[in-house]
Amino acid sequence: MNTHGAAFRERIADAITLLTEPVDTLSPGHLSASDYVAALHQLERLGRLVDAARVTLAGEAEPRARGPIDTVGALGYASAVDAVATLTSASDREAKGRIRIGEALNTGVSFTGAETGSAHAAIARSVRAGNLSVEVAGILIDALHRLRGHVDDTVLLQAETGLVELAAGTPERPPLRADLVRGQANLYVEALDPD
Repeated sequence: MNTHGAAFRERIADAITLLTEPVDTLSPGHLSASDYVAALHQLERLGRLVDAARVTLAGEAEPRARGPIDTVGALGYASAVDAVATLTSASDREAKGRIRIGEALNTGVSFTGAETGSAHAAIARSVRAGNLSVEVAGILIDALHRLRGHVDDTVLLQAETGLVELAAGTPERPPLRADLVRGQANLYVEALDPD
């Protein structure tokens, strides 16, 4: 295990220790209205950060399975989906979704060890900052995928940036709900590629 992996796992253990007792004793009915709303908002942000880590790790399963050394297969798993589903107790469908989104957001590593860029850098940054949910990231990735090959890469990047800003919100405007993001993403696709 390298120091990066050890430090990350140590922080996860710290978070589990810090949150176990407060979550166990949480009684929402005893919260004031303002505490309830604040807790709901803060927990969503925390959950988004945890989800970002989960899809980031899941997105690495497929590259490990198809690499020069199948490290997933060497550990006894039939596939990347089998590994993620088994290790997380998730359904195959959920595991596939996490892998798909993680692969789209993760940066890669070349044979020389250099980091390659993310296919959706603006979405990845916003997800890892806790500003976009994984659900919304999936909606945006799917919409942008429909445009790939039909519009110039510069237009695609501008569409991604605009959709992320629209979905995540700004200091002046709150973020959009996932259903509204889906509708706006479809409007972008129709406007940029009417066929």
